[in-house]
Amino acid sequence: MMGQFFKMFFASCLGVLVALGVLILVGIGIITAIASSAEKTEPVGPNSVLRLTFDQVMPEQTNNVEASSISDFKGE
Repeated sequence: MMGQFFKMFFASCLGVLVALGVLILVGIGIITAIASSAEKTEPVGPNSVLRLTFDQVMPEQTNNVEASSISDFKGE
């Protein structure tokens, strides 16, 4: 009777460990697939110039822009 219990107990433990191992491997595979599909960056040559356009308001700190300009984003 106790032998059957321990056999089932250790079989369940082994099943849980195998399932966790499979889930970890699948998770690593998903993360690897996402990372490999990320945008590839192009190399920047020496003496390159970065051009920025400031078409919108760019506050230096948060909460220092009037509330009316925030309502523009809501479509009000």
